Amino acid sequence: MKRKKGKQKKGEEIFSPQNLQLIGQVLATIGAVLQTIGYVQELEEENNKKNG
Repeated sequence: MKRKKGKQKKGEEIFSPQNLQLIGQVLATIGAVLQTIGYVQELEEENNKKNG
């Protein structure tokens, strides 16, 4: 398998600081969404117990 030239600029890597920052932001966003979903599920369970 030959690598195609011109796909990545010289010195540009997948794990460049900019990309790591972007990946970190994405992971933080996903984490926040999961936390929110978990919180909502807890509230629903509490409501079900109260109304139960």
